[in-house]
Amino acid sequence: MKFPLPEQFPTDFSAIQDAALASWRDQIRDLAGELSVDNDEDLDQLEAYAGQIEALEAEIGERAAAAAANDERKARIQGALQATTDTPQDTLADDSEDEDGDDADDSSSDDADGNDDEDDAASASDASDDEAALSMDKADNDAVDQLADSINDGTDVPETTLQENRTASQRAAGMQNQAPADRSVKPAGGPAGTNESPMLATKHLPGVDTGQHVTFEDLAKGASEAHWNLSKIRSSEDSISLVSSSIDDSNIPSLGQDQFENFTTLTEITREATEAHMGSNGMIASGAPCMPTKVDYGFFRLSRAQRPVEQNLPRVAAPQASIRFVAPPDWAYLSQGISIKTCADEAVDPYVNKSVVSVICPALRECCVSSVSRILQFNNLTFRAFKSFTAEAIYQLGVAFTEAKEIMYLDDIDAESTAVTNPGAVYGANRDLYSRINAAAYGYRKRHRMSMDAPLTFMVNDIVQYLSLTDAFNDGRMSFGRDPHGALREALSKIHVNIVFTYHLPTSATQAQGGGTAPGNAAVDGIFGPQAAGALNALPTEVAGYLFAPGTFIRLDGGSLDLGLVRDSVLNVRNDLHLFAEQWTKVCKVGYESVKLLVATCPNGAGSGDLAAFNCP
Repeated sequence: MKFPLPEQFPTDFSAIQDAALASWRDQIRDLAGELSVDNDEDLDQLEAYAGQIEALEAEIGERAAAAAANDERKARIQGALQATTDTPQDTLADDSEDEDGDDADDSSSDDADGNDDEDDAASASDASDDEAALSMDKADNDAVDQLADSINDGTDVPETTLQENRTASQRAAGMQNQAPADRSVKPAGGPAGTNESPMLATKHLPGVDTGQHVTFEDLAKGASEAHWNLSKIRSSEDSISLVSSSIDDSNIPSLGQDQFENFTTLTEITREATEAHMGSNGMIASGAPCMPTKVDYGFFRLSRAQRPVEQNLPRVAAPQASIRFVAPPDWAYLSQGISIKTCADEAVDPYVNKSVVSVICPALRECCVSSVSRILQFNNLTFRAFKSFTAEAIYQLGVAFTEAKEIMYLDDIDAESTAVTNPGAVYGANRDLYSRINAAAYGYRKRHRMSMDAPLTFMVNDIVQYLSLTDAFNDGRMSFGRDPHGALREALSKIHVNIVFTYHLPTSATQAQGGGTAPGNAAVDGIFGPQAAGALNALPTEVAGYLFAPGTFIRLDGGSLDLGLVRDSVLNVRNDLHLFAEQWTKVCKVGYESVKLLVATCPNGAGSGDLAAFNCP
């Protein structure tokens, strides 16, 4: 069979037979197999082929679902007809048993109890129902013949039902006010004689294969997902059908673009699902819940242990808790042993002594570790029963423990550094920082007769990154690059200065440097302090950094002691326990010099070519 080219893909498949659709789909797949997704020129054509294959698959699936629905319809009607043709005989048999004396006995006994009027009326109603069933027997048989012929011929089953024939027979017998006796078998939800749902899934119902039977529970789950994914469905229609059915198409739920109608539809689906699971008389909870609520034993966490100083200093083991070392000789002192004598000097006084410097043993230096401890006290029962709280408390104490060590390391470095004065802001933060660090690095290398490309370390608080970024943003001439925070690091690397950003501040930090009003406590109202209502906590206006040669400072590691859980007689009386651990460590200066560099920072982006820049506080 000749099929249309993919470029002439139609939108109506009604004239194409089922087998032709499958062959057409396979032809398009063969055409797509000749192309490659790695070739950009083939991508558009492959995308078109993929869309055509999806459309054909959807059409094939819908036809299969429709065929299955028609087969279910035929089976349902045929089963109903078979059940109905057997009903009159069962009814006659039941009635004959009543006529043998059971009803009479019951009636006489009830009359004796004084309930004769109500029972007589009930008996008369039963008799009327039996007569109605007998009078409709002929109409039922006619409907059976008509429906059977349709099923055997393979044609569509007519919409006429036995219920309609029975109603017609009742009207003919003058029984319009009597409800017909329903003696046919009606399984819940599905076709007669089965327990399957009469609803069949379409391609738009998530989680269920096309053409499969769908329960109300499946429909409720799939409808919620389809509701949120509706905007992703490529369809020119305003609504989508989630299920199909041969029973009654008018009651099939669908979702559209109206959010309020969708909510009503989902609510109705949920109600029907509940009734299908619990029955129409099921108990529905209302009012405030009375059950105990679930307790969440987890904790919200933000903090992390920050240890950049500890990680960037060389570690030296100190098993005896301290080290002794000899101070390095000073080249400037030893230079006194150098002398130069010219011929003119010899002519004046040939006996002048040459310069001599005496080398003496330098004094020994000692550095002793400090003890940093951490102790937690718990109630015995809390420690045992509330394990998540115990773990979180131990974690948060570890964060504070690391911070205490980092501040101690910075205090050690600050105490061994030579502070230089701050000349005040000249340009923006980036230009002032770079110029000051560059000048300090040049002088440091010259004083110690170092190579001009010898590496140096500049240790400074990480607030510099944000000052640098703010200054670059205010200066339209500076490029952010891929790593805005790395701009200063890249500039300093060109003068062989490695910058190390610390997280904490030393206790000597002033308010201008981000410290607090309480000496040694930046968490009072400094940069680490809480944000109060009113003005935003401002960035520091001065930066303090430390410039030194690598190896000038070392970190002593004297080990640690972790006793874990501790109990004694005092704690036992209070029903408490301790968790105890401590570490012995300290930063020692073994090199020549460390310079504490103070730099005023004004992140206004000002440069030498600016006529005027805003004033910094």
